[in-house]
Amino acid sequence: MVLRNLENIKSSIVVLPAKDTNVEIGSLELSKVISNPSGGQIGEVLQFTSLKDQTAIVVVGGKIQFQDESGGEPTKHRLPEIVQGFLSILRGQGLDSFKAYGFNFEVTFDVREYPTAAESIADQFINSKALKDRAELDISGAGVKLFFDHSGGRCRLVIEPRLQEVTTPVVFATINYHYDLEGEDLPTLDELRVKYAGQWTHFKEQILGKLMG
Repeated sequence: MVLRNLENIKSSIVVLPAKDTNVEIGSLELSKVISNPSGGQIGEVLQFTSLKDQTAIVVVGGKIQFQDESGGEPTKHRLPEIVQGFLSILRGQGLDSFKAYGFNFEVTFDVREYPTAAESIADQFINSKALKDRAELDISGAGVKLFFDHSGGRCRLVIEPRLQEVTTPVVFATINYHYDLEGEDLPTLDELRVKYAGQWTHFKEQILGKLMG
């Protein structure tokens, strides 16, 4: 099977402050970080978007999420710079302690070599014969959720038919890389760039390329 046509690419960087705190920031201040920001406080959610930078910043539930809205390769977006710029503003307000950070990536892709995505996933991950012998189950498809450690972080991987449609030939895959800081500082800008790009490559080539390719 050949991986092709990666589509609907979404990526984000998430930062968790060490303590619950109210983030107060306006469009004028944020314009130093993203172009022509629009948005503000709506209920418990603080959200800003930039159409020019194809970026959304969402603060809710004790986390700050920076979203790449371009739909392209994450490494071509300046998301790490936006993260650092936003956090510099917060540090100027006294918010300089963080407990964790992470990356999220998701994609869809076509598996036309199989009748359905569910069948392709079952073929790669499920021992259908063993399930037939042990429980008389005739497996016709599957979706999987895996937890593992990688590069000092905890990972959660989901691979399933898009929208969980049994007949679709399109696979949906998403991964979360989570890193506890445990008293350490957040990565510098250069370190964040390298790690963000490295984990995208790990997800695309090492995981999807070898498991589904």
